[in-house]
Amino acid sequence: MSSSISSPITYINTSVSNESIPSISESPITPKHRVDKPLIIVTKADNPAQETKKEEVSDKGCAKVCKYILIRSKKVFEILSYFRLFVAIALNVLIIIDLISIRQKKVKLFWMEVLTQVVNAEFTLLTIISHPKRIINLPRAIKIYIASRKIRYQQNELFTPDIKETQKNVYKNYDWYLYEATRADLICSPGKLLAILLIWNVGSLAQYGICVILWFFPQQERPLEIYAILIAIVLTCEILPIPLVVKQYKKVIIAKTIAGEK
Repeated sequence: MSSSISSPITYINTSVSNESIPSISESPITPKHRVDKPLIIVTKADNPAQETKKEEVSDKGCAKVCKYILIRSKKVFEILSYFRLFVAIALNVLIIIDLISIRQKKVKLFWMEVLTQVVNAEFTLLTIISHPKRIINLPRAIKIYIASRKIRYQQNELFTPDIKETQKNVYKNYDWYLYEATRADLICSPGKLLAILLIWNVGSLAQYGICVILWFFPQQERPLEIYAILIAIVLTCEILPIPLVVKQYKKVIIAKTIAGEK
């Protein structure tokens, strides 16, 4: 009985040929991506434009930090210079009026000379710091003043682009210089700007003259008349523009307040 019934496994094996079953080696495999052209995935980190942009932002950030540190250091240096200047002048005056009593004349003259040199050194350092900015902006002030002779400075929009650029450069150095505002009476006139810069430059040159007298002439051979005149010029040129600059600063504050309300 078992010989007359064929097994299912035998039937399947005889009905299906080996040729109808594809082998793994013969079946075609279609890849998802072609292998002859390599696939390159570009990420944000590989993008050269973004890398350059990041470097530029980083450089700008470093420049801003360095500029901030330089400005703060300059302000601290100026404060210390003014402090030393005040102390040296005070001591010199106290010695002259004998509140600080020094009996020996040579010793007294020695300390007066030391304090005079300290005062001169502090004034010279402050002049060296501020004079480059003053002398650079003097030709600009002259240029603006000449342009204002043809066009009223209140009509700033009528100035040429070159004059407007010059005004911007002056404002970058002196933020009290207001060249455009909603109110004409707040604008700093070109004549005032030129007068302030002229006075400052004359004072700087006079300070250099004092240095020549104190450094290259012995104490007994100094031309006292010229020395006194130069001291008077320096003090006048430093003190005289202060009210003008302070008044102009107040105008800048008013202009910013008006602009903020709008």
